[in-house]
Amino acid sequence: MVVWCLDLKIKAVIFDVDGTLLDTYRDLANAVNFALIENGLPTHSSEKYKYFCGNGTEKMIERALPEDKRDDALIAHLKKYYLDFYNKHTGEETRVYDGIQELLSTLKQKGIKMGVVSNKIDCMVQQVIPQYFGDCFDFVTGQRDGIPAKPDPALVFEAMKALGVESSECIFVGDSGVDAMTGSRSGAFMVGVLWGFRDRDELVTNGADAVISTPMELLEYIV
Repeated sequence: MVVWCLDLKIKAVIFDVDGTLLDTYRDLANAVNFALIENGLPTHSSEKYKYFCGNGTEKMIERALPEDKRDDALIAHLKKYYLDFYNKHTGEETRVYDGIQELLSTLKQKGIKMGVVSNKIDCMVQQVIPQYFGDCFDFVTGQRDGIPAKPDPALVFEAMKALGVESSECIFVGDSGVDAMTGSRSGAFMVGVLWGFRDRDELVTNGADAVISTPMELLEYIV
């Protein structure tokens, strides 16, 4: 795979957030569990939220609910509790993955443009990315009303346009099957990461072109 990618002229890298740049699942779990507790519903271990998240906030809440409680009205109701708690406790148990800051610094030195595309609600992304990375990224977006979430590539195409690159000049980096499908559908070279929430089989099955174990391995695909 490395040999194939060396034929590319990569000008930009677009990253997922949860499970890719930031280890966030404990804070996500705490916020959803708070919403569940406040409404007399059963909670889950933090580990389960590694699999509940990935398709946006509403889907995460839906997966956390008992099957007979998964209606839109309740999900919308719980979302208010979730957002209130998360906004007040953002970052309490979130951390940047080892090696990410070094990778971003190196990409910046190489003149590679960088973006963020997440299924996390946009207002949260706009809050959390500067909190941990300052103004490192050239384009940042989360899930917004009226635009389909990943694995639809719409937001990735928006990022590419903003960064001034074609899909053939771009790497998309993520940790889940949703990310792998997104990258594949966007035409970018999709690199799956193993330090996040999901495993190699899920990434490869859903279209990852390469899989890496540490952030600095991404540089093998940058020429």
